Amino acid sequence: FLYANCLYQSLDYNATYTILKSVQSIPCLNLFAKSCLELGNSEESSEMQRTYWDEGVQALRLALSMNELPKKTYWGDGKKHR
Repeated sequence: FLYANCLYQSLDYNATYTILKSVQSIPCLNLFAKSCLELGNSEESSEMQRTYWDEGVQALRLALSMNELPKKTYWGDGKKHR
């Protein structure tokens, strides 16, 4: 997650996408979905945009369906807010 987050912050969304594609933790699914959004936004092909966005939505749905979802989840940046 840390490496993927560094890649995401460096605007390397393709590498973030590739690394997190098969990871099944809530923070990783969230970051994967964010990278899908960025990749979809940068695509010229409407078919590829839709593919990336659909993958991001599926990742968020999976995260929301997980049993280990804590009572308070901060989806923004992984930091706890007061």
